[in-house]
Amino acid sequence: MSRLKHFFSLHISLLALCLLCALQATAIGEKPSSAVQMKVQADKFYQAEQYSEALELYTHALEKAQASKDNAIIMACIGNIGNIYGNLDDANLAIYYYKKGLDIAQKEGNVGLQLKFAINLVATSCMQGDTRKARQYFKIQMSLPYKSTPVTRYYALCNQSLIAKTEGNYAPALYYQRQALELAIETHLGAAYQITAQMETGNILYLQRKAKEAIEAYDVAYDWIRKSGDKQMEASVCRGLYVAMKHEGNATKAEYYKNRYLALNDSIFDRQRMNAAKAKLFDYENRQNNAIIGRLTVHNRYLIVTSIIFLLLAAAIALLYLKLRQRNRRLLESQQLLVAKNEELLRNGEENRQLRQRYIQAVDRQEEAKVDKETITDSEQEEKESSADDKDGKEPQLSDDQSIRLLEKINSVLDDVSVISREDFSLSMLAQKVGSNTKYVSAVINDTYGRNFKSYLNEFRIREACRRLSDTEHYGNLTIEAIYRELGYKTAAGFIQAFRKINGMTPSQYQKLAREREKEEG
Repeated sequence: MSRLKHFFSLHISLLALCLLCALQATAIGEKPSSAVQMKVQADKFYQAEQYSEALELYTHALEKAQASKDNAIIMACIGNIGNIYGNLDDANLAIYYYKKGLDIAQKEGNVGLQLKFAINLVATSCMQGDTRKARQYFKIQMSLPYKSTPVTRYYALCNQSLIAKTEGNYAPALYYQRQALELAIETHLGAAYQITAQMETGNILYLQRKAKEAIEAYDVAYDWIRKSGDKQMEASVCRGLYVAMKHEGNATKAEYYKNRYLALNDSIFDRQRMNAAKAKLFDYENRQNNAIIGRLTVHNRYLIVTSIIFLLLAAAIALLYLKLRQRNRRLLESQQLLVAKNEELLRNGEENRQLRQRYIQAVDRQEEAKVDKETITDSEQEEKESSADDKDGKEPQLSDDQSIRLLEKINSVLDDVSVISREDFSLSMLAQKVGSNTKYVSAVINDTYGRNFKSYLNEFRIREACRRLSDTEHYGNLTIEAIYRELGYKTAAGFIQAFRKINGMTPSQYQKLAREREKEEG
């Protein structure tokens, strides 16, 4: 990192210039105020490379803008304070102020300033050797919805080059930097952009251990700098030439460029005054922090009271939770008992079904024998009864024995899963299968069980569903949807509603409990 650090200051200087110009234009466009006037004067000092005076005025302007909540001036001052620290090679403080500016710009929805801060954060993150952060900020830079211009393309290329160089990938870094230089020349971006790209080209060549080629690149940049008269850039190129000449063993020229760099650096940065300006900024930051601490103290008192109330509520909720948990435990035990009872009923139901079938067969045989023996002895009486029935217009009522026999037949049909699984299975179909009519069938079901046909049919279907949900050996590969569709239900809602009404839980809960019970027994 120490070998790379001296190669970043020139790039930061140009990025700072880009940010400064945009922020100054924003500030001047606002309504005049003391904060604006201080900021404009600070910009003049900055452009004249009188950084200590600029820092002092930016601090005063920032304080005034904070009081009036003028976010445009706040972002301008914060950005340019970050620029000054970037030029001083203090990446930590530069990043601190750039991040503050980026946060405000994001809250304000100012895409242009978000772009400027993101560009500078890429460069300062590279100064620290933190390419992970640099790539994060580069992602922000490239994802912002700004109009593509030669300047934005230039900075995209420059930052790609910076990241690659910091990662030690010098070949792509050199490629991107030469692309940036070519773009600056072709689109006439200006001397500052060309100088930066040329300087960075020299930096990368030096890192590739091509000191002679690096010196040639620095010399070209130096020629352009002499025409512009920019002391900050001249100091940077002198520092680069000093390092390269020293590497080549040219002690005389190395000493010359070292002394020139130190002289320029002293003229640009008045250390004594700069320290005084830093102290004022530090004092301002302390006052801001103390104000924040004061507000937090009041807020903390409020939080303490709120916390006490919250704890009381939490205690009440905990008590309710415990009661609810006990209730849920009892509910779970009831559901587990229901599953066990259902399984027992299913086993008994199969036995009852077989007994019912044998009973019906026996009764049918008796009826057939009785019919064979009976003869009609009184035709007149039969005619009278027939005539009376015609006059009444009513169907004869079933006797108790007939009702019992009809009910046995109904249950026998409903025990047949292949029959009740039909989607179109209806009361009329049931009546047809038992050799009766819908009135008698409906009456027998209602009188015996207090249910209508649909509810009684659901009991048989759900009973079969319970059997399949419990039987992992034969139905474990079927989904709940497959099961209810095979049993004649068209929708999940209808199936779940019927299942919950009968069992007091959902099919998935029943299946889970049944499988847990199976594991325990296994």
